[in-house]
Amino acid sequence: MKIKITCLLMLIGLALFGQQDTSTIAAQLAKGLQLKEEGNFSEAISILDSVATDLKTQANWEKYIETKVTVIYAHISMDSLGIAQQLIDQLTEEGNQYLTEPHHQLLNIQEAQVILYRTSGLYEKGMASAKKVIEERKLLFDETHPSLYKMYRELGRMHNDLSDYEVAIDYLKKGLFIIEKQYGKNHEIAAELYRGIGTNYAYKGKPAEAIPFYEKALKVNQVVYGSQSLQAANAYVMMGSIFCRIEQCSKGERNLLKALAIYKAILGEDSYDVGVAYLNLSTFYYYVPDYEKMLLYANKAVGILQQSSRTNNTNLVYA
Repeated sequence: MKIKITCLLMLIGLALFGQQDTSTIAAQLAKGLQLKEEGNFSEAISILDSVATDLKTQANWEKYIETKVTVIYAHISMDSLGIAQQLIDQLTEEGNQYLTEPHHQLLNIQEAQVILYRTSGLYEKGMASAKKVIEERKLLFDETHPSLYKMYRELGRMHNDLSDYEVAIDYLKKGLFIIEKQYGKNHEIAAELYRGIGTNYAYKGKPAEAIPFYEKALKVNQVVYGSQSLQAANAYVMMGSIFCRIEQCSKGERNLLKALAIYKAILGEDSYDVGVAYLNLSTFYYYVPDYEKMLLYANKAVGILQQSSRTNNTNLVYA
């Protein structure tokens, strides 16, 4: 009887410790995810790796793999592609050992591999893997499940990189159909896909067909983030760059100036993005042409970009 009571107390203690530990892990996980979203990848990786170690100790394999996939994306963002591949290989082995196929977390690992292939320029492998993930997700879910959009987006991006714009548009539209069906048209992912479709039309030499998609992206960004948000400013830049190509330069100018005003209001007069906005205007006036304004904004761009740690040589060459 004494042995049974001792074992019971041990189990209760472990359960209570697990609850406390789970709360700590959740807090650390949230912190790591926030740091990743803010672009603090090194600090995010450190925290998320610690969280993953705790989850692995608890044999919480599903959450462990989900966390490590996030770490992989952070490494890809830092161009630590070799480390990302090592982690993918490790997770694939662990996932096959501890999870039952088919499992959505195994597909999440494969999705990370697709993005790594694209980032590494291995488009043939990336496309084959993306198509495989799509088919396997369809077996787990249905053809309009929101998890499918990501691989359609990646296929669109890879075909865009290969200048195969028509195919890129088709894949992005498939992703857009899923997002609109699941979340409606005023969703941030819809805005991303609208912008991608518009860009492919622009690259294809069809600016008039690009504009409606850029306008939709702007509208969604205004609804989701606000009319004076950085996301709205980014949409104004895209629209400003395209209007002059259909001989509507006055509209292009208005959009670029709106973007500049928002960047100044949010980021300050001497911010990097304001410098790039001046550079965009300088380039715009070169093509109008209005060389006086071109030089005015070029000089403003150089003055800011020379002082910024984010500036690369390409920006200064163009300025």
